Amino acid sequence: MEGEELARLAVEKHVGRTALNNLLWVINVRKDVAGVESYIRMQSARDVWGIEFARYLLDLLRKCGNDLSVFSKIVAIAHSTYEYYRTKPVMEALLRHKEQLLDIIRAFLASKNLGKECDISIRGKTLKVFIKQGIERRKRGDLARQLQKAIKRRIPALGRVKFNILFERVEV
Repeated sequence: MEGEELARLAVEKHVGRTALNNLLWVINVRKDVAGVESYIRMQSARDVWGIEFARYLLDLLRKCGNDLSVFSKIVAIAHSTYEYYRTKPVMEALLRHKEQLLDIIRAFLASKNLGKECDISIRGKTLKVFIKQGIERRKRGDLARQLQKAIKRRIPALGRVKFNILFERVEV
């Protein structure tokens, strides 16, 4: 639980995943509490993370009873769950709008005489759209851009979403 809270805080305070990885490295190399505390303070002075994040780390280290193996496990959990918490708001927005997305995509396909068969998959910050109608290769990019524009116009909350629009291959 502490590791996930640390990951949430790191995302909130704009601390990069690399900074957590570097902290893990320091914990494993230094193996002394004073050295790790010094590193945490130094990183706040170097603008790697803010003073609030540094204080949280120092308090967390004290909560662990200055046991670096416990602290290391917590930081490792934060490092491994960081991407999830970074992309969670976008994934939740996509889930909230899933039915509306399908309606928009189906209406777009129908307006282009492409049927209505499609499927969507939410993968991190990416909305993957599978269109089950074969389209000539040279027309795919233009149709994908039009669809992306239609979605963003109708659902402005999805402005930070990346799109990956795939059409079924045309057999020759």
